[in-house]
Amino acid sequence: MRLREWCVSLALLAFLVQSGCAQKAQPKKPKEPADFAEEVAKLEAKNPAPLAADAVLFVGSSSIRRWDLAAAFPHLKTRNHGFGGSRTVDLNHFAPRLVLAYQPRRLVVYEADNDIHEDFTPDAVAREADRFLTLVADKLPDAKTWWLAIKPSPARRKEMDRQRQANDLIRKRCATSGGKAVFVDTWTPIMGQGGLPDPTLFLEDNLHLNESGYARWKAVLDPLLK
Repeated sequence: MRLREWCVSLALLAFLVQSGCAQKAQPKKPKEPADFAEEVAKLEAKNPAPLAADAVLFVGSSSIRRWDLAAAFPHLKTRNHGFGGSRTVDLNHFAPRLVLAYQPRRLVVYEADNDIHEDFTPDAVAREADRFLTLVADKLPDAKTWWLAIKPSPARRKEMDRQRQANDLIRKRCATSGGKAVFVDTWTPIMGQGGLPDPTLFLEDNLHLNESGYARWKAVLDPLLK
């Protein structure tokens, strides 16, 4: 009887192991703009329009959302519309609600870090960036945009070549804007020795900037916004 019970237990264990492996093997569902709808709605509720004429609107992924703008830019009126995990395609999807509805005259953008991580090609990233900049130029002709370079990070070190390519393409696009869009080199200040990102500028996840990292960004961006 004990032998039979042991065989049944062994079979059950094997089934559970196989089921767990099968679940792990299932591909992760790709993100869609709709996945951010709840977070975007919260931003709209928290930050009703209109935006002050002299305010700076920050948009983009978690590197924007996590940035303490009031502490970094106490001399400026700022509004943070960053939503974590977003890609440029998501920014484009929600631009009418998070950007155009607020009629900003000064706009800071950080996107495409997640694009590259999710295997968007540099060309695809550049197309989405062009789509956003064209939309802003058409709908907000008095606005000026500062586009922050995709940052290198220890966690995504293997993606640096594609990040560079995307940055170069976006830089070229901004150069054709007649001054309406400015590419901001937030890549170089993050670099350390040996051509690698400085790990002391990142949180424990090796992806997001710490206070020292954001201070490097501020040092580059602040003079431009003034």
